[in-house]
Amino acid sequence: MTGYAFASWDRTGAAASLTDFDDLQRTTPVRGTIAASASVNARPERPVPVHLYGPGDVRALDPRQIVRVYPLPGTPDAETTKFPMVEFDRTDLPWLFTPLAPVSGGALRPWLALVCVPARLASPRREPGRPLPVLRVSGAELPDPDRLHLWAHVQTLVGHEQDPRARVSRLLAPRRLLPHTDYLACLVPAFEAGRRAGHGETGGDLAHAWSADTDADLPVYHSWTFSTGEAGDFETLADRLQCRPIAGAGRRPMDISRPRAQDPGPGPVVQQVESALIAPDLGPRDAWPVDAHSTQWQSALAGSLEGAHGDDGEDDPEVAPPLYGRFHALAAKAVPGSTGWLDALNLDPRWRVAAGLGTRSVQREQEQLMASAWTQLADVQAANRFVDLARLARLVGTRLHERHVQPLTTDEFLHLAAPLRTRTLFGTATLASGVHASVLPTAMATTTFRRAIRPLGLLSRRVALVTRQQNPDAAEVPFANTLTTMAATGTGLSVTPRSPDGTVAFAVAPERVVSADRLPAVLAALGTSTATTPAWKTLAAQAARHAELRDLTTAELSAAPPLAPTTLDAVFRLGSVREIAVPAQFLADTRITPQDTLAFPSGRIAPTGLLTASDGTPTGTLKGMWSGHWDPLSAGGGWKGETRAPSATATAAPAPGGACSPECGTRRSRTGSTAAGDWS
Repeated sequence: MTGYAFASWDRTGAAASLTDFDDLQRTTPVRGTIAASASVNARPERPVPVHLYGPGDVRALDPRQIVRVYPLPGTPDAETTKFPMVEFDRTDLPWLFTPLAPVSGGALRPWLALVCVPARLASPRREPGRPLPVLRVSGAELPDPDRLHLWAHVQTLVGHEQDPRARVSRLLAPRRLLPHTDYLACLVPAFEAGRRAGHGETGGDLAHAWSADTDADLPVYHSWTFSTGEAGDFETLADRLQCRPIAGAGRRPMDISRPRAQDPGPGPVVQQVESALIAPDLGPRDAWPVDAHSTQWQSALAGSLEGAHGDDGEDDPEVAPPLYGRFHALAAKAVPGSTGWLDALNLDPRWRVAAGLGTRSVQREQEQLMASAWTQLADVQAANRFVDLARLARLVGTRLHERHVQPLTTDEFLHLAAPLRTRTLFGTATLASGVHASVLPTAMATTTFRRAIRPLGLLSRRVALVTRQQNPDAAEVPFANTLTTMAATGTGLSVTPRSPDGTVAFAVAPERVVSADRLPAVLAALGTSTATTPAWKTLAAQAARHAELRDLTTAELSAAPPLAPTTLDAVFRLGSVREIAVPAQFLADTRITPQDTLAFPSGRIAPTGLLTASDGTPTGTLKGMWSGHWDPLSAGGGWKGETRAPSATATAAPAPGGACSPECGTRRSRTGSTAAGDWS
């Protein structure tokens, strides 16, 4: 059941902090004041009074704040028993500009009021210099200004206090309406300051805007007209009813000793048949006699009612008494002695009289009643048709799905659903979200990819042609299982990272093969630290000790297998050094110029920095072509090589100190590689 709560006033915002209490007689202040303080740049706070708008600041009222008026504008037959009223959207609007606070448990005067006067006495008119229409009427036609707070309240729907749509504020006009009279309802200010502000003037206080013994001129914020009809309402008509005693009204005796001429009745029994209205002083009616004869008669009646006998195919069947309510109760017979409504209705003659009268009324008005029933059934038929169409759509959709969708493979189904991937649910998320979270690339679930690999597309026909030439037993349709195969891999298009082809790794210290000016950059690229011994240094030391165990000749050095590249790559990688991270062919095509520089295949020239001796011994200069392999394994040994002069070739032992002369043959160098050329 809907419940309403009412309040005498409502305050929100800054107005709820006002401290000047309303005793219903105060005429000041015109504006409300709130004590506040402010601090700027962390300086001490200073009091800053805040002034709120009052009734003297209102020049007009927004009509959108009015959500309902009664009676409606232009009503020709308004009831005379109800007060005119106006409702506002804001619950605090009637008290919004009242510059006072209510006493605890007390009242608060509204700043505007609703007045209602006969239209023949006054009408709001525009006057020069005044922004609002002016209502000029005798103060005796207006409500008592001391009681205006009693005609304003707030209504709230119980259980929906926090819903602004369930709360309204309301003003009533305390005017008793007369029948067949034209009235004018107006919203006017209640304080003198508001009256002057509505006229475009200044000044005034919280005194009443009018008095009963003088004429009033009030600015009108909003107005409408209506007319009343006949005096009274349903309550008035009910009051006109007069009670007149009627002896024995509401009951009539009925002899049921022989209900039918051919059948004996329940005996000399007289029962009282009641009507819908009975006298209040009548006692309870006589009960149905309970004896063997009455029980036997009810049993005979139950057996003779319509529906108790089946259709025996006779051409002239017996017309039996009707079984009232059989279609409503879905029953074919009445049971004697039962207390159900169907049994009591058909086996008690008193109730059968009322049922017969009702049946006669229905038969008399059956055409109109059936027309009304078909009218009411129209919506039911429309609803049933909608349900039938929905069932047909579901059946057709199921058959289409079984015939065209279920036979599809996973790839074909994904391509079919690609246009709807963002709107098709795949579990708890959309199909697009599921593809994005899987190993499949998102682009493979788009219509662009489906169009590119369609069976009759250009790409599929070319691939099928090439495939059939290479393998006649290949599938007829290319890319048929591309998505399924890729999803089964678990990695999609991702590959295992590996070292690029041509990466060069060294097993010797960088300072042995890199010049001093480039060494810090190489160490920084390798991320080495001087605090701990890197793994590549340990491996290089092992290789050096292994090389010192024997003095290798050129043939033996060439035949010795190099260290496994994978072992070197695992501990020392110079992928960030441009001159080192190059293919083997790049190193083979690199030349040493007579100026002791390296000439790379790209045309760039750089100092060697690789033949610098660490012991200060003079080194030779290579003139000619370099040949052999670069395999620096020993940190302490030299290198062996041979020279080939233009005119003759000689072989000699190394000179003391490692210096070479033009006639030198085999030389021991610090690189361990074989070279041929002219030396000086």
